[in-house]
Amino acid sequence: MAGTQITAELIQKYLDGNCTLEEKASVIVWYNSFDKEEDILGALKAGEKERLKQLMLNRINARIDETRQKNIGKPKVRNLTYWISGVAAALLIALGVTLYQYNQPAITNNQHIKEARLLVLENMGTTMYQRKLEDGTHIWLSPGARIELPEHFAANTREVSMTGKVFFEVAKNPKRPFLIYAGGVTTRVVGTSFLVKAEKGKDTEVSVVTGKVAVAVSDKTSENVFLLPQQKAVFSASKKSLAKEEVPAKSEVQMWKKPKLSFDNASIKEVTDVLARNFNVTIHSNNAISTCVLKADFSDQNLASILDMLCKSIDASYEIKDDTITITGKGCN
Repeated sequence: MAGTQITAELIQKYLDGNCTLEEKASVIVWYNSFDKEEDILGALKAGEKERLKQLMLNRINARIDETRQKNIGKPKVRNLTYWISGVAAALLIALGVTLYQYNQPAITNNQHIKEARLLVLENMGTTMYQRKLEDGTHIWLSPGARIELPEHFAANTREVSMTGKVFFEVAKNPKRPFLIYAGGVTTRVVGTSFLVKAEKGKDTEVSVVTGKVAVAVSDKTSENVFLLPQQKAVFSASKKSLAKEEVPAKSEVQMWKKPKLSFDNASIKEVTDVLARNFNVTIHSNNAISTCVLKADFSDQNLASILDMLCKSIDASYEIKDDTITITGKGCN
């Protein structure tokens, strides 16, 4: 056993479950020696290190894909949990690879959650998806958005990473700041509401609705932008620049305001016209629901919550694409 050389091929066999007892024992002994040796990968050549790095990442991606395939046919919002084995986790750390590198932008410098169960929410539907986190924070994922977070937040911080477009209403807790890693920037808050856009090929934006937000370029420590309501930070990945701007009066951020709205036996057309004006969106509805009337108080609700309540009340559904919303239903008797 002492003569068994630790190579990328041997470790891959271990991960595949194809090792002999002697080979398995060699890998375990090597793994257990990590805290005793300065160079834990001294047995590997430079080329083997790079190959092992890729093998590990491919292995993790394959496990993720397997989990996704099992969820085909289930609700559009996927709630996946992954558990990376201790050996795989240790090897990735040894190679300088974060556990979440399979999905960029990734959570980095968070060693305290490196072996935590990872919760992944991905909105594969056409409506907004709302979720309340364990700390009381509410998040709304736009279609195509994805967010990763530990199953349980750490005692002194709350950290997530995301892509796409997500709105946050962060539960206030000065002792546990909330950090969002997205599109090359880190957003830090203790309790506020804001919209984060980190879409592929576009500038990353953080727009504040309430409270105060600090935004910084993730790979720098000198550049910070502090935002108040109706302000936004715009990060250009190509220019590596972070700028503060005013949010235009008519923008998608309006969707997340909470105006005072109530209706008393109003037609759906009247309701959607009011919503369109207040939230700066375009709303279409089919003829079948035109006969429906609504009596409701939507005060202090954002548009996503109002759409959910509206559709439930008239047995309808909606789809959202950019700033256009389409409501369809069978009608009311």
